[in-house]
Amino acid sequence: GDAMTAVDEAVEKVINLRIFEDAAGKMNLNVKQVNGSILSVSQFTLSWDGKKGHRPSFDKSMPPQEAKLMYYTFNKKLEEHELKVEK
Repeated sequence: GDAMTAVDEAVEKVINLRIFEDAAGKMNLNVKQVNGSILSVSQFTLSWDGKKGHRPSFDKSMPPQEAKLMYYTFNKKLEEHELKVEK
């Protein structure tokens, strides 16, 4: 049920996460501020709820072609923010 607007939201969240230490040792800097790069991994298994049984079901996953387009778009938009993206 994800829409392309979710990609824009995810990109903004990822590039603005303050997860790197500043000079005082506080997590205060984002990936651009530390001249970092992104390792982007497609993670379709997040759609598995794991509530019953011992075999995962990915019935709620997006169809592969749509998911690939969304993943490609996500990476492209990160690159548009002048970030190096490893895939």
